[in-house]
Amino acid sequence: MFSKAISRSWSRSNQSAPSTALLTAQELVVDSSSKLIAVDRAPGQNVVGMVAWRMHWLTPEYPDGRDVIVIANDITVDAGSFSVDEDLLFCRGTSLSFKYIWASFLSCLSPSL
Repeated sequence: MFSKAISRSWSRSNQSAPSTALLTAQELVVDSSSKLIAVDRAPGQNVVGMVAWRMHWLTPEYPDGRDVIVIANDITVDAGSFSVDEDLLFCRGTSLSFKYIWASFLSCLSPSL
């Protein structure tokens, strides 16, 4: 979704897109000492109902790149409910975003059955 939007923004601009990746991402998790760390693992391996990434976007407005923190709840884990683990990841992720100026939180709610 982000990659497609960034590609589209380059297509609509009067500038040439860089030859490097327009978007790179690292998943962020809270480790056993409650610190936020980057991990490299396959999608769907999270064990809490919240996922965070540190992304680097190359856009026409920021051709040299911009770091962004993206946080989303995951309704496939405990129906997306928030508990202590999700709250801690959200807190650590938003705290890190203060360094990078920009953050986005994506939320999806599961319909009641």
